[in-house]
Formats: sequence, structure tokens, C-alpha cells
Amino acid sequence: MREKEGTTHPGPPRPATLRDVAQRAGVSMMTVSRVLNSEVAVRPRTRAIVEQAVRELNYIPNSTAKALAFTRQAHRIAFLFDAPNATILGDMVGSVMEEPSRPDIKLIFLRVRSDDDPLQTLANMKTLGVDGAILSPPLCDDARLRIVLTGAGIRILAIGCSDEDPSLSTIGIDDTRAAFELTTYLLKLGHRRIGLIAGHARHRSSGRRRAGFEAALVEFGLVSDPALQWEGDYTFGTAIGIAEQALSLRPPPTAIFASNDDMGGSGDQRGAWTRNRDSPIAFGLWIRRQRNRADAVSRN
Repeated sequence: MREKEGTTHPGPPRPATLRDVAQRAGVSMMTVSRVLNSEVAVRPRTRAIVEQAVRELNYIPNSTAKALAFTRQAHRIAFLFDAPNATILGDMVGSVMEEPSRPDIKLIFLRVRSDDDPLQTLANMKTLGVDGAILSPPLCDDARLRIVLTGAGIRILAIGCSDEDPSLSTIGIDDTRAAFELTTYLLKLGHRRIGLIAGHARHRSSGRRRAGFEAALVEFGLVSDPALQWEGDYTFGTAIGIAEQALSLRPPPTAIFASNDDMGGSGDQRGAWTRNRDSPIAFGLWIRRQRNRADAVSRN
């Protein structure tokens, strides 16, 4: 059977567009876009009409265009860090990355050193289009940086900060109480000559943990001995030199309270604290999970 000359075939139907939906619903394309993006600024009746038009036309949003829109509208969050300890930084970054990824959230890592000008840091963040920031220790305790960022309208979350600032969102623990309980555990084991490895003074958590340590000594009628206290920087490297100093004392300490596990646990694993087998040392390790209780003590 021959077809008549001039006969044309319509071909496959054209997929519906955003304009088609808008025309069918009798609204603007902007209104349709708002409905599709689940924005709240749409009247319920209008939303229902648009959704009906979408069903009737079997409208499918252009995924490429939608992805581009997400990129343009993405919220950018900066993770600010100046941690000398790769282990600590890795733990925090790992926790952040455990959150489900979303196409409208972009995480940016930005190194901020102690002598950096907060105004320059703000300028860098503005260039990157940052909406919010996560401050890791010790940046969480940098009051000027926090004031500059919040003053510019950037919302911040401080990790490891215990400041009672209503304008500041914080995640942390009671460092003083945790150190008190851990030291008390050692004291209940019978130790009375306990050394302290504190963290760097730039970290306020170091001072809080020292306070908890000394409070536990007072509770047992003991006086804090400066000769048994050393300042580290929360890294394994400082534990080596401190181990030599501690074990050279006569008598040496019978227990060590390390303000974090890298300064105590790593030294134990490498044998830094085991040179003198005649004077076994019990370790009070700062738990990496940061529980508010002292339930781990390892012995040589």
C-alpha cells in the first residue's frame, strides 16, 4: 500500500517543558520552579494546580539543568583547621564526611594558622562564597576570629569549645570532669606519684584538663608537683622527649595522665615509656572518643 504524496509522520511526542507546565497551570515558570523545588512560598491551592499539571503532562525535570541550579545555589561550608596533629584532624574530618552527601552542600577545607589575620581569612571565605564555617581546635577558642566571622553574617560551629556564648553553636565535652574522673581512677588504684602531660597552652582544653587533674589530687589530699608536669602539644613527637625526662627522675612517677591519647598511647606502643622495667608505669589515656568517664587504663 503506497502512501499519498505529501503525507508526513508526526514522529515521537515532544517531552513537556517547564513552559508547558506553566501554561497548563496558568502560572508563571518561576512559580512552577518553586513548586518543583519544594519552596514554602507557594499557596497550597496554587501548588496543587501545578502538581496536577505536572502529572497530566508527565513532566520530567531536566536533570542537567537541575544539577546546575544546585551548583549555583549550593551552600558552601568551610572547615577551618590548624591542627599540628594529623590524627586529630583526620578523626574530625572523618566524622564530618560520615554525613550523607547532598548536591546542595559543598565542603571546603581551609588552613588557618595562628598568626593569620582574621580579616584576611574572612576575605578568603567571601571569595569562596562560604555561608558557614566549622572551627576545629584551637581555632574554636580564637575569639577575634569568631567575632569577625559572626559579624560578617557567617554562621559558625565550634568543635571542642566550652564557651557559654548564646550566639555560638558548639560541640564538646566537660574536659574538667573527664580529667578529674580519669585521675581519680588512677588514684583509686593506689598511685600517688602521678605525672601530667598537658597540651599546648593555645588549646583551652589543656587548661581545663589540667584543672580536673589537680582537683582530683586535692580530693585525695595531695599537692600538685610541678616537677611531675610537662607541656606537650597533643602530638606523639613530644611524648618521646618527655618520656626520657620522666623516667630519669628518682623516683620516677608510677602513673602518667596524658591529656590526649597520642601523647600517652602512642608513646606506650612505641616503648617510649617502657625503658625502666623496674618501675612499671600505669597510663591514664585520654580516650579518643572523648567519653565523659575514665574507664581505660593500660599497664606495662
